[in-house]
Amino acid sequence: MGRGHDPSRVLGESTALLILGYSIGVLLSRMLIKLGTALLFNNGSGDAETIAMVLAVLTVSVLAAAYAPARLAAKTDPALALRD
Repeated sequence: MGRGHDPSRVLGESTALLILGYSIGVLLSRMLIKLGTALLFNNGSGDAETIAMVLAVLTVSVLAAAYAPARLAAKTDPALALRD
């Protein structure tokens, strides 16, 4: 990675946003699951396996979506990008 920034910096910022989104999302999903359980019969979508699987899929997709532009930006010369 010679010219631009290191992609790990972008991935670190993306991971911080990912953790923030996870914490807000898990809290909101727990509240909505309790509401759904009170309104619906046999609503069992709040088990730990389901939440863990969703978080794993989201982690892979967010890191893949953040890595591709970070890798491209790391290869681009900053002076050339500003000139265009």
